Amino acid sequence: MVSGTENSFVSVLQQFSTEVTEKFSLSIAFNPEDQLKALIETLLKSSGSLLNLDVSVVTEVQERALSGRPDVGVAVRSLLTGHIELKAPGKGADPSKLRGADKQQWEKFKNLPNIPITKDTDLFERVVAVGRKLIWLHTYGDRFVPNGKKAGRIPTGTARCKVGTPTTAANYPTKPAYDVGTQELRIGGGIFENVRQEVWEFSVSGLKVVQSWLAYRMKAGAGRKSSPLDDIRPKTWQFDNELLDLLWVLDATVDLFPQLSSLFDEVLKSQLFVASNFPQPTEAERTNSTATQGNLTLFAWKEAEKEEAEEEEEE
Repeated sequence: MVSGTENSFVSVLQQFSTEVTEKFSLSIAFNPEDQLKALIETLLKSSGSLLNLDVSVVTEVQERALSGRPDVGVAVRSLLTGHIELKAPGKGADPSKLRGADKQQWEKFKNLPNIPITKDTDLFERVVAVGRKLIWLHTYGDRFVPNGKKAGRIPTGTARCKVGTPTTAANYPTKPAYDVGTQELRIGGGIFENVRQEVWEFSVSGLKVVQSWLAYRMKAGAGRKSSPLDDIRPKTWQFDNELLDLLWVLDATVDLFPQLSSLFDEVLKSQLFVASNFPQPTEAERTNSTATQGNLTLFAWKEAEKEEAEEEEEE
């Protein structure tokens, strides 16, 4: 079954296709790549809207380190997340088939960092420290436990359980309700206060975490059913403590946003590694050959577990 979001994406793509066809059917001489910029911007913004992402688009991005200007820069929540180099319809996007100026351009732009990695050691360590804190939070205090903290404990947030949710079968919650004005989250007869809107709306790749978590625990449940086991559900509500833990984790995560944004800006302004600075993968690794997987460090489980144990001892 196709979801509503998938249907919406199809509609957005169909509209893009229609507009491109109309534009390029005009009997007027024009620069093909320039005509695509506005259409691409509409496509990206519409797609972002479907995922609850604030997408911005700029053209002719100045990348001084590479002495070039990719056609399009894409930003999410005002942070640059990627580039797009446009080519006239019919040219294709296979690097091995590019020739002349297009080939030179590819050789230059392929070094644009997909994940910006700073060469500034001090800045890198500060980013790592924040990353460790996020992992600590998102594993509910079980991993990368800070010095002086106990494993399995998370910091107390602003959210509070004002009224406990009834635990009788007759009062099992059917739908959550959130009031932006009072910052109260109601779960049936239960009330959680001081739930910030940023926490209620917190999303990862368009998935609203709290809202999705609750939907799966409501009386009717959510998601697809693939076997009779899916019908085995709790008869009474028993999730107040778990919900409070989730709200506290997101409280702390939201509080980190200003620091994350500031660090990201520092990274983008610093000297960055480019792809050519790193060892290049072999042809077998490029094709994901199963014959090479056993030799990759990613699969050296015992070594990884040993290193992890040593890190925990140091902490």
